[in-house]
Amino acid sequence: MAEDEGMTGSGEPIGNGEDTLPQVGLISQYVKDLSFENPNAPAVYQWQGQPQIDVQFNIGAQQLNEELHEVARAAISTISATSCSSSVSCWAPMLNWTSICGWPCH
Repeated sequence: MAEDEGMTGSGEPIGNGEDTLPQVGLISQYVKDLSFENPNAPAVYQWQGQPQIDVQFNIGAQQLNEELHEVARAAISTISATSCSSSVSCWAPMLNWTSICGWPCH
């Protein structure tokens, strides 16, 4: 029926705005950067203490052209252990997962 398609029988938009909302399309997703550091190997595998885990997420976007935006999501983790004398890094994984999104600008 016409109401199910988002238009009234006369071709006018529905009053609730459901049919005129902006649309976003996911065009592509990819891993832009992936790294894993293990700066204290092989000694790190002999440490007895529980590691401390810190995870930070950063989201950013930049416009590529009139209709395309690159949206980057970065997960940065620091896994460290504390010994009697100091805190040292065990592992440092980092992932930057990115997608290209498009929406028309009218």
